[in-house]
Amino acid sequence: MQSFGSQTWDASLIIQALLATNLMEDIGPTLAKGHEFIKKSQVRDNPSGDFKSMYRHISKGSWTFSDQDHGWQVSDCTAEGLK
Repeated sequence: MQSFGSQTWDASLIIQALLATNLMEDIGPTLAKGHEFIKKSQVRDNPSGDFKSMYRHISKGSWTFSDQDHGWQVSDCTAEGLK
């Protein structure tokens, strides 16, 4: 059985918490790495083939719960990724 983690969800909430500390000068490199991860986690393409017959939707530009390879967009994760 293969499972997925919650990397995108966790990273977006952690970044928001770090930003709330007002320690930008001290944690700048950490925030930059987090920002890069969020950017890389965004779904770049829609599902291939006849995705509607597989009950999939257009997902280009969204974020998933775990990582880009997961491929199933989640509205809550997309909202957090956009913040």
